Amino acid sequence: MYTISRTRAARQTEICPLRGQALIAGAEYEPSVRQATGWLTRQLATLTEEEKIQRKAVLDHIPELASATELTSAFAEMLTSTACACANGSPRR
Repeated sequence: MYTISRTRAARQTEICPLRGQALIAGAEYEPSVRQATGWLTRQLATLTEEEKIQRKAVLDHIPELASATELTSAFAEMLTSTACACANGSPRR
């Protein structure tokens, strides 16, 4: 039993090397996946100052996630600006 759980823990560490590390320096707790997902998927304007700081700490810690977030935000901006243009009577392209 001990060998199995030790092997499982080692595998999880390999899969998620950041597991167990504090993402936010001086943080009292590790954010849950749900919290981090909320910080990344909500519009930046709707986040509190504390949430913005926590979001930035997560993105600073994981460069690939920061890159994906930038691309997603740019895509969302394109969709909302196109939707506004179409609603104003501009022709679709």
